[in-house]
Amino acid sequence: MNNTDTILMTVEEVANKLSLTNRTVRKHIQSGRIPAKKVGKRWYISSSDFYKIFAEYMTT
Repeated sequence: MNNTDTILMTVEEVANKLSLTNRTVRKHIQSGRIPAKKVGKRWYISSSDFYKIFAEYMTT
């Protein structure tokens, strides 16, 4: 998440796109499986990281 032009997605957006619960996405963030950055009280996932995760998710 080093690129300042990267679009950030919320936990809710990622959960909806992967058909997961918000809680599951947060667990993956805390375990390090999903790279994310906390800003204030909210977690954000870069869109580029999301597409990597999505590709992996779809192949499992």
